This record gives sequence, structure tokens and C-alpha cells, in this order.
Amino acid sequence: MSLDSLGPREYGAKRRFCFAGIFIFKSRQNCEDAVIGRNMKAEGVSRRTTHLVIGEYTSDA
Repeated sequence: MSLDSLGPREYGAKRRFCFAGIFIFKSRQNCEDAVIGRNMKAEGVSRRTTHLVIGEYTSDA
């Protein structure tokens, strides 16, 4: 799913992303910056997390 498919930017403030693992095409920081640039939040996992994005490589922890 691309970030552009998530709907209008005015709804962005309600979306909270948590990125986990290692990403192949871009760094985690690039992914977080893309979310923040669309008026959404990138933060650690919590009750308020609406989207959990898991990279290609993760640990067993």
C-alpha cells in the first residue's frame, strides 16, 4: 500500500505509524520522514498506533 492511497491529508493527524524491522528499498528514517511529511505521526508502538509497518527483515525478539 502506498502512502498516497491513505486518503486526504486532513485525516493524516489521526494516523500513527510504527515501523519495525529492516526495509529493503528505503531506510526506516526515509519511511518515517515520508509519513511525517504527510501530516501523520511516526512513533513507537502504543494503543494509539493505527498502522504497524513491518520490514522485510525482523529479529526473533
